Amino acid sequence: MYFNATTDHRSGSSKLPKNFWLTLQQFKLTMKDKLILIYLYTSPYTNRLGYVQCHPVDIAEELNKKIEDIYSSLKSLQKHNFIKIEKIQDFIYLPHYLEQFPIKDKNQGKHIECLFNKLIENFIENNFSSLMDLIFKLLKSDHLSRSFRKSLKELFYDLHKFMLGGE
Repeated sequence: MYFNATTDHRSGSSKLPKNFWLTLQQFKLTMKDKLILIYLYTSPYTNRLGYVQCHPVDIAEELNKKIEDIYSSLKSLQKHNFIKIEKIQDFIYLPHYLEQFPIKDKNQGKHIECLFNKLIENFIENNFSSLMDLIFKLLKSDHLSRSFRKSLKELFYDLHKFMLGGE
């Protein structure tokens, strides 16, 4: 399987950002780990929020790698906080995705709002920390509508309260 690690069809950019490569240099990742991370960032299964809905078996098949190597790399990437895995629905969350590919304008903001609303419908209750992390990052963006930002703040507050046992 061939994929172009320099193309990002979601952000309109022609390559992975320079800070992505600088970030990778700071960690002792194997070449296999780097390959998996690049695949996750450039995969057609990755949405603009940094969520990948793909089973590790599918990744192994696409990259023509052993499943054991994929699991090993995913474990390493999770250890270094490059990914968070939600096993029930095969979600892989890339917590630094919006930092690498920030929302650049109102049109991207509208697209993000639609994606978030679809994502929230399918979200599993036991993985609120990834959702809260995403909400926190989205609230930093200037390109989201006021009503969406307000609903994000309310959801963040409600989730935080729920996680602390307030409901």
